[in-house]
Amino acid sequence: MKRILRIMLCILLILALSAPCLASEINEGCVVYSHVETLENGITLMRETILIDAHSRSVTKAYTDKHTYSRNGEIIAEIWIDATFRYDGNTVSVVSKSISKCETYDGWSFKQSSFTSSGGTVTLTGKLTKLLVLNANINISLTCDENGNIS
Repeated sequence: MKRILRIMLCILLILALSAPCLASEINEGCVVYSHVETLENGITLMRETILIDAHSRSVTKAYTDKHTYSRNGEIIAEIWIDATFRYDGNTVSVVSKSISKCETYDGWSFKQSSFTSSGGTVTLTGKLTKLLVLNANINISLTCDENGNIS
C-alpha cells in the first residue's frame, strides 16, 4: 500500500512541476487601432496598429504599424514599421524602430525621404509614384505617451 501511495505521489509531483506557468500577457497580437481613409489621387489607406509585445510587469511595448495602400481596389503598396517604446509615467522614449515591410506592386515605387524618432514618436516620410504622373505623399507616424498609450 505504501509503495502504491509513493508512486501516485511521484506521478502527482511530476505532473504538478510540468504544468506551464500561467503568466498573463497584455493583449499581445491584438489590433489596437484601425482606420481607413482616402488620400490624394484616389489612393485608399488602410492602417492597423498591432500590439506585438507587452508584459504586465514591464514598461516597454512593441507595436507594428501596418499601412496598406490601394487604388481602384488593388493593393499598390504595403509599408509596415515596427517600434518599441519605453515609458515610466513621466517620460517616454523610442527603444528601437525598423521598417519591417516595404513592398510595392503594379509598377508603383516608394522613395523614402526620412525615418526618424524623437521623444515618443517614430516618423517615416516618403513618396509613392507611378509613371511620374501618379504620386502620393506618405507620412507614417506612431506616437506613444508617457503612460504607454499609442496614437
